[in-house]
Amino acid sequence: AGTEANCREPFCHRRYSRSDKSGLGPLCQGIDIVIFTAGSGSKTGKDQTLTVDLWGAIQCIRASEDSELQHFVILSALKATNPNRANDALKPDLIAKHAADKTLK
Repeated sequence: AGTEANCREPFCHRRYSRSDKSGLGPLCQGIDIVIFTAGSGSKTGKDQTLTVDLWGAIQCIRASEDSELQHFVILSALKATNPNRANDALKPDLIAKHAADKTLK
């Protein structure tokens, strides 16, 4: 850490949960990059795929739009560019990732 008042550590890990009343916006203030890696996991249902993989990603992207963020990196998935090529079990996950990727662009 430096001695200047505005000096920041090179890495800051901030957590968010649905119980946070202030929302996602304040978490994007004063940082340069967001790396979004959240995912519902392979053992959850389609409801969690929609809630976490799709809606969570979109909410985080939107919250970052009013900040001075320089980069937003999102962990996607192989074949997310064409979910129709996936088997039925993976299709909901890839559709969610595809939509989140399109929102980020």
